[in-house]
Amino acid sequence: MTGLSANMDFVATAEEVTQHLLAVLEAAKFKVKSLEGNTITAQTGFSLTSLGSQLTATLEQTDPSTVRVTFDIKPRQKTVMTDWGRSKRELKRILRLLEARLASQSSESDKQCAQCSAPVQDADIFCTNCGTKIR
Repeated sequence: MTGLSANMDFVATAEEVTQHLLAVLEAAKFKVKSLEGNTITAQTGFSLTSLGSQLTATLEQTDPSTVRVTFDIKPRQKTVMTDWGRSKRELKRILRLLEARLASQSSESDKQCAQCSAPVQDADIFCTNCGTKIR
């Protein structure tokens, strides 16, 4: 049984992507086995329908503001004849969750005061830096 591979680019730092990816893996019930350099290896346990999956995510800084994550996922056991699409579902779920987490982070950090360009929060009525009315 061969695994699946996917690449996805994120506008964030490698540290941010790593932090969010680790949270997504935990939410998706993956256990992180190793975090070495720019590679994360994680796996799921056995279930009624699967002997588990092994995921490897490799982060590469393609430019100062973009990180490419290459995902490889495959069944943990080499004797598995089919995984009934489980690897594909797990990979899609991880990609969807990671993309959503990073998108919400960037939308919050992109808000700036029109007067002084200081970062502002959704709840702010006035800029905490210059006092300009935000909304």
